[in-house]
Amino acid sequence: MDITEGTIIDSEVALIRKKILKSKVFLIVFFIFLSLWIWNIQEPSFFINFISIILGLSLITTTYFSSAKFIRTRKDFNYRIKIIEHSKVLDKYTTTNSNSRITNYYIILDSKAISKYDVAEDMYMNITTGDFICLEYSKYANWILKITHNGINIENKNIIA
Repeated sequence: MDITEGTIIDSEVALIRKKILKSKVFLIVFFIFLSLWIWNIQEPSFFINFISIILGLSLITTTYFSSAKFIRTRKDFNYRIKIIEHSKVLDKYTTTNSNSRITNYYIILDSKAISKYDVAEDMYMNITTGDFICLEYSKYANWILKITHNGINIENKNIIA
């Protein structure tokens, strides 16, 4: 694992701001969904109450961790330091949701900041255990700025943060 520091450029600051906006939109939509769910319940049963509590706790947890990341992002904007790391692929695996039949493709990295990453299927097939992945991420909030394998961008566009 080779780690160096670099300077975050203006286009990378814009990328972080775009990811923050997507995160905030997700939180707002999730909050609206939860509010409408609770508001439309006519005769709440134990199951409905249980689901409402789980969704509420999920919203609180997500908001807490997102807020903490947003606060650390201020330091990223002030100091503009990014980490450039060449990390080894330790393992890779897939998970499949039996209900929706959606498969996720993960690689396990030798990195302290980003130990697991969800990649697209075609990228997953090209990566083998022992390969090196080049990661660029912000120092304090760990926003991924760039992730490449053999010079090819493998960033999963479906992941917000």
